[in-house]
Formats: sequence, structure tokens, C-alpha cells
Amino acid sequence: MFPERGRSLDAVLSEILRIREKDPSTEDGTILGTMITTPHPISLKVVSMYLSSTLSDPIIFEEAARLEKEVIAALGDLLNGSNIMGTFTSGGSEANVLGAYMLRQVSGKKYIVVPETAHFSFLKAEKLGIVRLKLARVDDRLKVDPESVERLIDDSVGGIVGIAVNTDAGSVDPIYELNRIALEHDLHVYVDAALGGLVLPFMKDLGLCVPSFDFELERVLGMCVDPHKFGLTPPPAGTFLFRENIADIIHFKATYYFEERQYSIVSTRPAWPPVVFWGVINTLGREGFRNLVRRCLGVRDYAVKRLEEEGLEVPMIPETIIVNVQVKNPRKVATFLRKRFKISVGVSPRLSSLRIVIMPHVTEESIERLIDALKFSIKELNDK
Repeated sequence: MFPERGRSLDAVLSEILRIREKDPSTEDGTILGTMITTPHPISLKVVSMYLSSTLSDPIIFEEAARLEKEVIAALGDLLNGSNIMGTFTSGGSEANVLGAYMLRQVSGKKYIVVPETAHFSFLKAEKLGIVRLKLARVDDRLKVDPESVERLIDDSVGGIVGIAVNTDAGSVDPIYELNRIALEHDLHVYVDAALGGLVLPFMKDLGLCVPSFDFELERVLGMCVDPHKFGLTPPPAGTFLFRENIADIIHFKATYYFEERQYSIVSTRPAWPPVVFWGVINTLGREGFRNLVRRCLGVRDYAVKRLEEEGLEVPMIPETIIVNVQVKNPRKVATFLRKRFKISVGVSPRLSSLRIVIMPHVTEESIERLIDALKFSIKELNDK
């Protein structure tokens, strides 16, 4: 009900605080299954500076718009691109809908080929009538099968989607193979790198084997990367990146703004997400991100070792920062963990497993608490 009379600011804030304390926080080490993390401290200062600024009108908020362009250029550089344009979005879902739209607009064709493991945002794009999907099979590591992709291509197909770190297993599709197929069939590729875009480049910096997945491949036309995942930026903060030569084809006209072009679905976009991320990358640099990734990979390896020592099955060697633990009825176990221990983990139905995402706030202590709780939960549920 909309209140007739207001209350004091202190009373309202006290109630909000009581409500907030009922939800978990990344700081308490209990959120282990989602791709958010504790924001960088700079975010608190920047968000308050830009609360009344919007990127919908870059003529008025010219400096905020300039920082957005700088960040997009920095991501393009990180992902081996030149002349990369883009926009901040509300996240990977909006960017993936834009990616599907991009493939349709550039090709003039309605169908796109996506892996079975593709994010549900592509299903949203289909329901909205933007594209139709053809689903390609995946292998036992949940990577898309290039032969399955190629068999689905006909004259109705306008593009291919690949995933650089999928939600279920943390594996990376063979984007270089999708690029080869696209070359042979005169198609383009869109890469969902919402999580991987700020992980894989730094794994490569650390000397790990990371196959090509980005703008280095000539048929990769667009990508998404989410600063609100591994970029230490509060949500909503996603990006949609594309090659400059298609800007005329994919823009939306916004007639009552001085700068009439937009590339996002959301029009009134907050200015603080790109400014926060600009602050993060200029505070940490590549070195800081390398250190973050190195530490998370260390916690990942610790988690695998300890889970196996405790007799819990890890169904596959993790490729990136997602660890799966095979259990009977993973949803039931995850629900028990949340209700009994207030520990949140994800679920990977395809692997019949619990999913642990090793984000920067996850520590070895978090893993130990999870293992103790998980062993108790499995025993308790088996005894019932």
C-alpha cells in the first residue's frame, strides 16, 4: 500500500537495515554460487557522485560519456580488437539480446545457431521475436560441438553464438572452430563472454593455455563482458561490444536527444557503472587483475583438492573458476544448505551437481565451511 504519511528518515533507514540484515552478503563468505562479488571500495564514492547523472544524454553529461568510451576502448584492447565500439548495458542478458539482434541485422536472416548451454537470455530474444534459435549439441564438458553447429547451418542461418565460460561448467566453447565455420559459410560470431571476458585474458597473461575466443578472430563481430561479475563493479554493469563498421546497421534512433543514436535497449542508463569500472581498471591495472585471477585459481585448486579428500566427487577438472560437486538431487541439497546454514550455491542440472563459483570474495575458509555443511547436509538427507 502506498503510505498516506511519511516517516522520519531514521525510522525508514532502520527498517531498511533490519531487512538488509536478513539477506546474505559476499563479505560473510556464504554466497558461493553466483557471479557477483564484493565491489571495489572506489564504488561507494563514485556511485554517490553520479546518482543524478545519466548516459542517455551524452551532450549534457559529456565527461561521463567520455569515460564510458574510454572503458569500451580499454575492453576492446584487452580483447584484441581495434576500432571497437560499444555501450554499457544492464548486464549480459541485455547484451545477449543485442548480440542476437546484431547477427540478424547484419545478415538479414532470422535464425542463429546457439549451444544447448546458451544463457536463457537467448530464449528471451527468441520469445521477443528478434531471432529464432537452432540448438547445437554439446560434449561431456558442455562445450559446443562444432560438427553439430555445422550441420545446423543452411540458408536461413544468419550467425553463430559461442560462450566463453558457460554458467554450468565454466568451460569455454571452441570459438576458433566457430570462427572457421563462420568463414566457410560467410557468417559472423557473437561471443557471450559475460564472465570470461575479465578472466580469460588474465589467465593467458599468467601463462595458461587459453584458446582464442575474442576479436583476434576475424569473424567475431560482437561480444559481451560484465564488469558486475569479475570487474568488481556493482550491478547493473554489463557491456555490449562490436566492430565499428556495423554501427550504422545496429543503432537505434533516439529522436529527442541531440545525439540521436543509441546502441542499448535501456535508454535512461545510470552514469556511475562505467565511471566505477573506469576507476577499478585504473586502480588495479592489468597487474591487479592478474593477481585477482591468480588468487581465485588458487582457491579453485584448493577447493578441488579438499572436496576430493573428503570423498566428494568433482565430475570434471575445472577449466576456469567454476567447480562442480556431484550429488544426488542437487536442488534439494542446495535448498538444505541455504535453509540450514545460510550458504548459497548454484545448481548445474546437466551435471547433476552443485556449482561453486570462485569469485574474488571466496576464500579457503569459505570452502572449508561449505565442505563441513555439505557433508552434514548429504548425511542428513540420506538418513531421511
